[in-house]
Amino acid sequence: MRRSSLLVLVVMLVAPIVVAQPPDLKPVHPDETAKQTFDERFSLDTAVERLGFVRRGLKSFVKLTEACGKKIPAQEMKTVGNTDWETQNLGFRNAAGSIEGALRRQDWTIKQLRLQLAQERGKTGSASEEDVTKAQKTFDEADRSFRKFWKGFGIAD
Repeated sequence: MRRSSLLVLVVMLVAPIVVAQPPDLKPVHPDETAKQTFDERFSLDTAVERLGFVRRGLKSFVKLTEACGKKIPAQEMKTVGNTDWETQNLGFRNAAGSIEGALRRQDWTIKQLRLQLAQERGKTGSASEEDVTKAQKTFDEADRSFRKFWKGFGIAD
């Protein structure tokens, strides 16, 4: 009973993701279709790439803070915000790591659920062995990617 309830939940949550994409999305930019935005701009790879952009921006802000720190009074630096050592050396790093971890965890979870769904569909004959194999490979790739991230992840304190 519990297993079938879990399967129903998985199907309800994952099937819409696997089967279709929202048909009523309108483009948000004239040079990009809604499908491009949805599939490419909002992909894990693009999100992680853009997070790298944010990390580089934060590093530049740290350098700028250090350069200005000698020329601007401490009280004025406080009004700028996020210029203290703890925020810049611990907070920025930990925040970016948490964001990347959440993105990679969500990707891992979605691909695990898609694999489980494909396996269950395979048992009932509604998915081919090729579908199950493809889902397994996709999950294995997400698992390797997450584990690589995890191995290099640390919390600054």
